[in-house]
Order: sequence, then structure tokens, then C-alpha cells
Amino acid sequence: MINALFLEVWYHKRCPEALQDVVTEYKLRLALESWEKSLEICEPETVVVQLSAPHRGHPLIFNAMAVYRNTTARLMVDLKSVQEALRYHDPYEVAAAMTNARDKVKRSPEMLKVIQACFDCVEVAAVHGIRWVARTSATNWSIEHPLCGLDLMVILTLWLWRVEHDDEAPNAEEIAMYEKLRSLFDDDSVEMYGKLSSMVARVWGSMIDEVVVWGITKLMGESFKLHAQALSGYEEAMLAQEQAHSAPTMTSHNLAVAAY
Repeated sequence: MINALFLEVWYHKRCPEALQDVVTEYKLRLALESWEKSLEICEPETVVVQLSAPHRGHPLIFNAMAVYRNTTARLMVDLKSVQEALRYHDPYEVAAAMTNARDKVKRSPEMLKVIQACFDCVEVAAVHGIRWVARTSATNWSIEHPLCGLDLMVILTLWLWRVEHDDEAPNAEEIAMYEKLRSLFDDDSVEMYGKLSSMVARVWGSMIDEVVVWGITKLMGESFKLHAQALSGYEEAMLAQEQAHSAPTMTSHNLAVAAY
């Protein structure tokens, strides 16, 4: 069912009339909510879950939730340019498409619901340990997780970037979500990489890069690392610009001190 809803969302976003068809989008959103609620009344199959597994329920439910989070995100933000760039297997092209998608990620109450789905995705890795997930995901995850995580992590990093750099100050809900994401990582990691947006991109890229079972994960890992460099590079450019504006004042001050 969730795969069918995923395809319906994909077709809806590729349809030329999608921008005006708010009724279909509303129905798809209701269908996704109904699917999520139906999980509570599903009869669980008898299954032995390994202690090392990153999930408590049936593996099919664990994998289906990855598709559900991605479908919910795509209904709000369709990263078509990033998905198309993957076909050329060039990490620089993919990273450029990631960074250029900034304008597609808005700050709104509806977007916070998508960011919550992004949080649920990264929390699985953060709680169990980035290195542990990188080395065991081949046996515990299906290919849905890295593929569905691609869209979610791009949206998350761009949303964090906007919260950090927009002129508009974040509201209480955005601050709470930012701090919740910040709590998943230790202080040393955040200080090392600067802003949380670039750190999340770099950490996710490093984790995906170590998964060698699926060839596409190597491409995604390198792309996220380049995406992190672009986000931190913008921060350095802004800092250099501020220093350039303050340079004449500092020069005049130094000359005055020397003359004295």
C-alpha cells in the first residue's frame, strides 16, 4: 500500500496540472495519514527480532516507514533536480543540485511536519551510533533506507541552513526542533564542523559512504560531503565579507595608534 501511495505522489508531482490540483494533494495527504494510523491495528506477525537490529517490530514495517517518511516529504518538497542528477553518477552534479534546491525548502508550520520525519530518519542512526549503523546497515537495512534518506537529509540540511542564515528570526517551534536535532550530536562534532547544517550533511555522507553493498551509496556519500563543503563554504564567504567591511575601520585605528 505504501509503495502504491509513493507512486501516486511521484505521478502527481510529475503531472503538469499538479500545481493547481490541490484536491488530489489533500486526498493523498489523508491517505498517508490513514496508512500511518492503520499500523496500530495491524496484527503483528510472529517474528524474532535480533537484539542488534535497529527496530523493534517487523522488518517490513521498519522498511515501510522509510518509504512513508519519504512520501510525506515529497508531497511537500519534490527534489526532482537531485533525483535526475543521480542518473549521471557525478557527485559534483548531485551536490550542486542539492545546494541549489535551497529555495524549495520553506520555513512554515507544514514544513515542520516534514522536518519531524527527517528527525525520525536521522534519529535511528544517531541513537544506535553512526559508525555502528554504517557497518551493519547492509544486514539490518534494505535499500529503501539510503534511497529514502537522501531526500530527507537534503531537506533537513537546507532547512537547518535557512534557520541559521535567514534574516527572519526562528520562532519558538523552529527553535525547539533545532535544539532537538542538536541534542542528537555531541558538542565536539558541532564545534568541529561549525554550523549544524553542514555537520549533518557531512556525518550522513560519511555514514552512507561506508555502506559498500549498494553501489549508489558511494555516490550519495561523496555528494553529501561536497554538499557539506558548499554549506560551510557559504558560511566562510559571509565571514570574509564581514571582515572586509570592517577592514578599513581597523586600518584607520592601526594608523592612529602608530601615529600616536
